[in-house]
Amino acid sequence: MYRTTLIDAVQCEEKADIVFLIDSSGSVQETSAENWKLVLTFIGGIVNRLPVSRDEIRIGALEFSSDAITESILYLNNDLNKANLERTIGSMHHYGGNTNTAAALRMCRELMFHESKGHRAGVRSIAILLTDGISNVNSNATSSEARSLKQAGVQQFLTQ
Repeated sequence: MYRTTLIDAVQCEEKADIVFLIDSSGSVQETSAENWKLVLTFIGGIVNRLPVSRDEIRIGALEFSSDAITESILYLNNDLNKANLERTIGSMHHYGGNTNTAAALRMCRELMFHESKGHRAGVRSIAILLTDGISNVNSNATSSEARSLKQAGVQQFLTQ
């Protein structure tokens, strides 16, 4: 089986728009309060290894738990340099609650990959879903939302 890592996938590309969908549900910290920090550190490590800039790779982020959380959206047109982007993601708040993956996928498709929010036409679109488990809110819609996102031209990676 051939497995592609995110770093491998974008190293060959000159440009990409990448959005992290971050599970902020209560179960993330169930086994350890440090898990949330590990998730944010993992994202920071990816961001650090990529050529982040307005002209190369743009980074966005969306948190979700019982619903997609609009208060903490980081759009692709955020104009943060790499250090500030890592700091902003590293300081995201853990919300708790349930896991509504369908809402995150839908909001990613409807809000994140649009020109008005910094998405560039003709540039590779990548969504990275970071979750600790199975969606337990509106779970029957998760597969159809993932298909809709794929049909919109967004390549998806799942990290569990």
